Order: sequence, then C-alpha cells, then structure tokens
Amino acid sequence: MDTRTSFRLAIEDAQAFSTDKVDRRPGFISSVAKMGKSQKRDIRNLPAMTGTPRRGPVANAARLMADGTTSAVEQLKRAFGVINRLQPELNAFAHIAPEAESMAIAELLDHERAEGKLRSPVHGLPISVKDVIHVKGMPTSAGSKVMEGFMPNDDATAVRLLREAGAVIVGKAHTHEFALGVTTPQSRNPWDTSRDPGGSSGGSAITVSTGMSLLSVGTDTRASIRVPASLCGTLGYKPTYGLVSTDGIVTLSWTMDHTGLMGSTSEDVAIMMNIIQGFDAKDPGHSTCPKTTILIICSKISVDFA
Repeated sequence: MDTRTSFRLAIEDAQAFSTDKVDRRPGFISSVAKMGKSQKRDIRNLPAMTGTPRRGPVANAARLMADGTTSAVEQLKRAFGVINRLQPELNAFAHIAPEAESMAIAELLDHERAEGKLRSPVHGLPISVKDVIHVKGMPTSAGSKVMEGFMPNDDATAVRLLREAGAVIVGKAHTHEFALGVTTPQSRNPWDTSRDPGGSSGGSAITVSTGMSLLSVGTDTRASIRVPASLCGTLGYKPTYGLVSTDGIVTLSWTMDHTGLMGSTSEDVAIMMNIIQGFDAKDPGHSTCPKTTILIICSKISVDFA
C-alpha cells in the first residue's frame, strides 16, 4: 500500500468517528502526511477528530457543551465507541468503567446542564486515570499481581476534584509495574502497534492519543508522563512539586512523585490543572502557595510530529 492510499484510508477512518459538530484533532492530518515511507504504523488506529485547528478537544467540547451543541451522553457514547473498538488491540486500560453506569452519570450531568448548571469546562467529559491512582469503585493494581483485586475506599484527591467538576472517569489506564519504568509492556503504541507506548503512564498516553478519553491523570517521578507523551503524540505536563496533591497515589518516591497531566494541547492541560491544583492537608508534600489560575497565552500550541 503506497503512502497516498494509506493517507486516504486514515482520513476516511477518522471521519467515521467525527461529526459535523467537531473538526480535526490538532496535528492529526499533518502528522499522517509526514509519515513518509513507514509501513509499520497502523494509521487507522490514530486519533478520532475531536478538536479544531485552533482549539483542543477539551476546549472545543466545553464550548459545545455550553451552547448545547453537544452533551455528556454524546461525549461518553463517542468515547466508549473508541474504547470498544481499540481496547482489544491496544490494551490501554487495566479496568474499564461499566458503560451503563457511565451513561447514567452522563444523563445526570446533562440534566444539570439543562437547568443551567455547568460545573466546569470538563463537565460531562471522559477522563482516564493511571492505575496507580485510587478511584473509588475501581480496582487499583499498580500494574502488579501483588495488588491485584485491591479496592480503594476513597478517591485520590485529584480524582475527587475532577469528579466534583463533572468529569466522568471511564477507566484505569495501564502502567509499568508500580510506575518503576519507562515502558508499558502490556500495551501497544497506537501509531505503531509493534512498538511500546512508553511509560510508565503509557495507558494514559494511549487513551488521549486515540480519543478513548479527552484527558488523563498520570504520575511522573522520572519522566513517566513525558516519555509516553512523546512516544504517543500527546502533551504531557509535570507540575511543580507539591502543586497537585499526591494523596491516594501508590508511592514510588515520597520526594519525587508528581501527579501529572496529559492532554492534546497546552490549553486542555491547563483546564485540568486549574481544577486539580491547590493545597491538600492530606498530602505531606503539599505546597503552601495559594491556588493560581493558569492563563493560556499561546493557545495555538499543540502536538505535531516530524
């Protein structure tokens, strides 16, 4: 198959996930065009188009949610459509939330929106969480047989804040065992399924890159957000130590663990950062700095590939 034919198939496949209400994910079209002679990359596993040329998927969905053009139910249906299609091959998730339960939450959020209550820009949007971060009602295995079947009693602080903001957690993303490595061997890179997605937040990178979720919460101790973000074509952000609580996270290093963020653009990541940052008395390494809103000066920054 020549490059031109591959490019055409990629566009047709991506359009199958899009609607007339949303445009393309930043960097997607140009990324495919730059693949050149590589025949290993299964480009039909690439992202569904959920952003616009100027706005990331989260910023765009928030705008559409506010004006009633989209809904939480629509966003969740789309996310689970991608999950059901790509999870068997990419294995991004260690645990997937029951679709019926997620749709019920989405319906409640749509009812709130109909009454004029939008909790935040992530209201009704699908988000994944790395499997070292506790989510009440979902198992935390940290990628290890040692913790298999462990059910936390509470949400991690970052997860609680996202849920309070209206985000819907669609699943726990795979990680290297105890986050101690720069690979995620149980998962596959969506750009080339013969390759590793990087780690340790590899599952998070896959879910954002493919549109299984619009954002993901991960961790970064020694590049565990930045490596998979680079290998899967997402934007990874490691905040200042103590700025985002590490409460409810399986510890690798008390003094080096960071709660990390992953999205498609700097604007999308900043939206999540504004929700989950701030003082937390349950985190021994918390920052005493007051919470500060992050302003987006360069909203056109996104991810592309050479």
